[in-house]
Order: sequence, then structure tokens, then C-alpha cells
Amino acid sequence: MNVPLSSGLTVGRSAVPRLERSIFHNYRDATPKHKSASRHLLVTVDDTQLSWKALRYTMKELYRQGDVLHLVHVIPRDMVHVPIPLSMLGNVSFTDSCVLSPEQMELALCEHAELFISQCMVDLVGSCQAHCQVDIIRTGHIRDSIVEAVCKAAERLEASLIVVPGNTPRSFADLIFRNDHAFFGAYVAEHSSRPTLIFQPERTV
Repeated sequence: MNVPLSSGLTVGRSAVPRLERSIFHNYRDATPKHKSASRHLLVTVDDTQLSWKALRYTMKELYRQGDVLHLVHVIPRDMVHVPIPLSMLGNVSFTDSCVLSPEQMELALCEHAELFISQCMVDLVGSCQAHCQVDIIRTGHIRDSIVEAVCKAAERLEASLIVVPGNTPRSFADLIFRNDHAFFGAYVAEHSSRPTLIFQPERTV
């Protein structure tokens, strides 16, 4: 990841005022405790610079005092055939063949998600003294299931807006390999009944 890691925070601890951490199993627990006049802004996040830029845009252009910001990251389950970079495995033990059990893979991804969110996203949110909640959702590994998880979370949270980082396909390879950022935003916008903003980074000529 190209975003500089300036935070000294450890996973599970944060200096951000009013930061609430919660681990959502699937999306059925993602219901707000009470209704209020505050807007709920849902931002899908991952460990890419594009995702960080989308969050920065949300904080600068969309967030207003009193809003509740939800950083949502989806962890796939049953990922027997999903490749994982070794850098994400951390202290998780694995065999010489690097074949992890689904439980080990899920644990590695959860730890990785908590790390990049606390190190890269939390400082940005804290700069605005924002009311923030981190939602790590565990769901199926099929793309449609991940989209459904985001959409269901937005419905349960009564989100005023979903912000999704997204690039338009720039190459034939993007079309063949279905680049996640190139298509995920469009899938969310198509399936969600909540307003959706697909963040497009500025392009230089």
C-alpha cells in the first residue's frame, strides 16, 4: 500500500474520540441502536490508496458535524480458492505448501483489515473529530454476496449515502479479469436502494 503509515496505534486501541469498534458477523447485527437526525455515511474500505482517497474525499466534501461515519470492510468466508499475499499472513502459521484452512485465512484477513484500518483510516477520520464506527462484515466469497452484504448493511444502518471507490476499466485486462474497483461500485449502485457515490480519482492528462 502506498499510503504512509503515520499512526502508532495498535489493533483494538485508538486515540480517535468516540471511535466505536464492532465486528459484525454477516450483516444482520448492523442495525442502528436508535434513530436520530444524524446522517449515516457508509464508506467501503480496503487496503488500497484509492480507498484512502475515497475516504479523504468523503471527509472533506461530504461529512458534516453530527454525521456518523461507517467504515465497512467485507471479509469473505470459505475462501479455499482465494489467493492471499504472504505479507498479509502476519503471525498466522501455515504449512510449507502455503495452503491455509478457511479459518486461518479468515483470521489472517481479519487481522490485516484491523491493521490497515487502524493505521491508515483512523488517523484521517480523527483529524475531523468524526463520530466513526468500524464495521467488519463476514460473508460469502462470491462477488454478489459481498455486494449484498454492503447493501444490506446500508439498509440496516439507514445510510444516507454509500461511498464506493471505483475506477472505470482502463484496459482489456480489466475487462478480462474483472478488476474489483472497476466493477464493484457499479454492482453496489445497481443493487442498492440507497444513494451511491462511486468515487473516481482525478485524472491527469
